[in-house]
Amino acid sequence: MTTDRLRNTFWVRKMTALFNRLDANKNGVLQEDDLMIYVDRCKSHGRLNKEQSERFTENAKLLWAALSPQGKSTTLEEFIQLANWFVEDKGTVTFGNLYFDTIDTNGNGVISMEEWTVLYKCCGIDVKHAAASFAALDLNNDGQISREEFLEKYLEYNKGTDENHRSAIMFGPYEN
Repeated sequence: MTTDRLRNTFWVRKMTALFNRLDANKNGVLQEDDLMIYVDRCKSHGRLNKEQSERFTENAKLLWAALSPQGKSTTLEEFIQLANWFVEDKGTVTFGNLYFDTIDTNGNGVISMEEWTVLYKCCGIDVKHAAASFAALDLNNDGQISREEFLEKYLEYNKGTDENHRSAIMFGPYEN
C-alpha cells in the first residue's frame, strides 16, 4: 500500500494541501516558526486562558517534534514521505492524539464546534467549510467530536485515497 498511496494523485494532492496550510510563512518548507505562528493565531482566535495557552504551546512543540525528528526544516517531498511513513508505522495514532489534544483547547475530552471553527481560522481554512467537516467527524451526531471519532476519521483521512470518502473533507477543500 505504501507505493500505491504515493502514486495516488488524490492522496498526494491532499498531503500537499495540508503541507501548504501548515507552511504559515509560505516559504516552501515547514519550520518550527510555522507552528508558532499557528500557536499565536490560535491563542488569539481561541481566547485561551494561561493554562490552555501553555498546554496548547506544549502540544504544538510535540507536533513539531513529530513533523521534524531532527528539528530541521521539512520540504514538501519530505513531508509526503513522512506522512506516508506515519500511516504505515502507526505513528498517525500518536500524532492524532496530539492533534486532538491541541484542538481540544479546554481539555474536556471532546472537540466542540467552536474549537473546530477556531482550528479552521488558525489554519487559514475558510470557516464556511467547518460545519460540514465537523458533521462528517461527529459520527453519533451528539454535537461534539470524541477522541474515538476523531482518531477514526483522522486515520481514514491520512490513509484515504478516495476523494469521495466521508473523512476526505476533514480539513476543508484541497486547494494548493
